[in-house]
Amino acid sequence: MDDYEFEHLVADLWELQGWDADVEQQSADAGVDVRATQSSPYRRKVLIQAKRYSDDNPVTGPNVQQYAALKQQEPDTDESIIVTTGRFTGSAEDRAKDLNVKLIDGKGLVDLIGGLGA
Repeated sequence: MDDYEFEHLVADLWELQGWDADVEQQSADAGVDVRATQSSPYRRKVLIQAKRYSDDNPVTGPNVQQYAALKQQEPDTDESIIVTTGRFTGSAEDRAKDLNVKLIDGKGLVDLIGGLGA
């Protein structure tokens, strides 16, 4: 699965949870891979960064800092989320807590896929 297919997988997972999800065009994504919105029970919008990484190439604290800015790129954005096939470093987890970025690592992704029967 290439990066673009992984972004579509992430969008499909959000759609299975009742969101409208769109994969951004690679040339114009400005760091946003998936934009997901939900209108019920109230309007919410999340911007998702999808990283197809191995455990040998974890998402780091500086990566989280960079992606935390996704929320400021668009009005009415409620959350920034990073989904990876790999893992997050300890500093990434600390930065995510400080910056209110939600993280889903490879194990969490497998759990999500299993929980949705995808």
